[in-house]
Amino acid sequence: MTHASDDCLSFEDASLVYVRDKRGVLTSPPGYEKSSKRDDLRECDKVHGASCVKQLGSSLPSPHSLFQICKNFVAQNLHLLESLHDFPETIGHELFQEALQVNTFHKNSDYLKIFCEAYENLVLKDLCLREATTLINKYMNYFQCFNNLTMLDLSHCRLGNKHEYLTFIGKMKSLEYLYLKDNCLTDTGLAAWSLPHRMLQTGPELLKVLDLSCNPDLTGFCLKSLSKFTHLKSLNLSGTGVSLTPGIERFKKLMNFSLVSYIKEFSMEVSTVTSGWAASFISELSSKLNERMKKVQFKTSSTGNFYRRPSASVHVLSGKINTNIYPVVLLQSVSDVLPGTLRTLSESKMCRGKKRLVTNGECQTLKRQKISNDNLEELNDTKLLDSYLKYL
Repeated sequence: MTHASDDCLSFEDASLVYVRDKRGVLTSPPGYEKSSKRDDLRECDKVHGASCVKQLGSSLPSPHSLFQICKNFVAQNLHLLESLHDFPETIGHELFQEALQVNTFHKNSDYLKIFCEAYENLVLKDLCLREATTLINKYMNYFQCFNNLTMLDLSHCRLGNKHEYLTFIGKMKSLEYLYLKDNCLTDTGLAAWSLPHRMLQTGPELLKVLDLSCNPDLTGFCLKSLSKFTHLKSLNLSGTGVSLTPGIERFKKLMNFSLVSYIKEFSMEVSTVTSGWAASFISELSSKLNERMKKVQFKTSSTGNFYRRPSASVHVLSGKINTNIYPVVLLQSVSDVLPGTLRTLSESKMCRGKKRLVTNGECQTLKRQKISNDNLEELNDTKLLDSYLKYL
């Protein structure tokens, strides 16, 4: 004969059990606190009780609804949450806003990743980081959570070829608009960024708009790295070393491009903004960093800088292109060209300097040099692929 009590779990068999104290706060019973036996437990791993009442001035406290209590408890204990897949978007948005209010995301970037994996570009669709190099370097772990962006603006960040974030955005599959203006890029850096798409058929295969202006070290060799982006509609190569030579003509025919004088996406009329659930969180990170930098500058100025050597000025390319040095190169898909914006190579400056005839001997030398350059590019791609696989 079996007793009904044998089929029930004893109190000791249960996991964490929470009760409501006289103040309306959920707490675990004596002896079952997660931090009672482990004093070295990190603050972000402790189980926090939910707030059950709200105080409205001097009046009596008003109780929260059960949904609000559960939402607050989950938001404060995201380390206990494995996944939000298949949860409705409305519930996910409510939890995200609650986590913002209780500052949970500041504790660990993994909490933000839980939402990004479940709701993708709803968390963040567009991200504008113009002139925000310090912000990127400081909060790299947060920005690497947003791998489902549609638009990314990194203009005037001067990241360089080997920046970790440049490698990361080369793997974004949903990216359609990318602005890399004034980022100190070279042909090698652009080849490394485009390698996942060119050789592994992954990365930003849906890319439509690409801004590479004000990168003077880019040359005509970078066109090979861009030829695999078959969805590309608009390309800005102004302020680069890519001159209006027959190489551009071949690239135009391959990509079905036309040389134009105006593209709306690269004009001053269009401004990029950050949009998504996490837009306010990005703004909060930026404000927090600016406050720290102001405090550091105040301390530095208060100590006195009378004998300090003046720092060397850093040259930053402005938004206006010097057409006497670098030509304006705007390429757009033939089907998207606006009336009156079409240009031809004969209307533009082909190249600087005087033209001269090339002898047969020089032609043979140029051909051999082209073959050696092609072999060198294949070798470089192999090295880049090896380094990329090691990075993974």
